[in-house]
Amino acid sequence: MMKPYPRAQILHDEKKRKFNFCLSKARRTSENAFGIMSTIFRIFFIPINLKTETETDSIIVVCCNMLRDDYLSLNPTKVDITPNLEGFPTQNLINLAGTGGFAGAEGFEVRR
Repeated sequence: MMKPYPRAQILHDEKKRKFNFCLSKARRTSENAFGIMSTIFRIFFIPINLKTETETDSIIVVCCNMLRDDYLSLNPTKVDITPNLEGFPTQNLINLAGTGGFAGAEGFEVRR
């Protein structure tokens, strides 16, 4: 498993910063794909107790079945794809103020 460079190292080295960006994007892509597979094949919600080679083969088989059946184009509503917000204009967004710590007496009364 590849690990990103620490923040102190990427501040002065553009190649390491780009590596971290690419690694992060690859991680998000694979997590999204695995999330889609988990919604279709519920077996991926529990730990897989197989040898690493067998586990890898079973994931590849699932990917091949999804591609062969063209699942995503046939069932577009079952897939939640988060948009890429890079470059998203934020000038109209406002920061939310912190609300503090514990609930007051009114909060406890409402819950009773």
